[in-house]
Amino acid sequence: MKNNFPDRGSEYSILKITKNSIGLNNFSNNLRIYPNPSKGIITIGDLIELGSLNIEITDIKGKIVFQSSIKNFQSSIEIDLSEITKGVYLFSINNKDFKKIKKIVIQ
Repeated sequence: MKNNFPDRGSEYSILKITKNSIGLNNFSNNLRIYPNPSKGIITIGDLIELGSLNIEITDIKGKIVFQSSIKNFQSSIEIDLSEITKGVYLFSINNKDFKKIKKIVIQ
């Protein structure tokens, strides 16, 4: 205990552990976007129900090329990006508890 809680006038550290933090971390790490690179149709897989999700895809200049909010979803969703220019994009998915950004390539 002395290593965790000093006994003479030292500062204490508090570690906050929340019920949802483990689940959100696993979701964020397991999120799959495939195929990548893609010809335009991408699938977002391994979704779990966390309430509403916001999806935003931007080009490398920061211009939003796709934006959507999802309230009720299954384990995966499909997005058609076949109308956008070939290139590298940033895919962002978030809700009030987390944000994940991944690079995607449209061929």
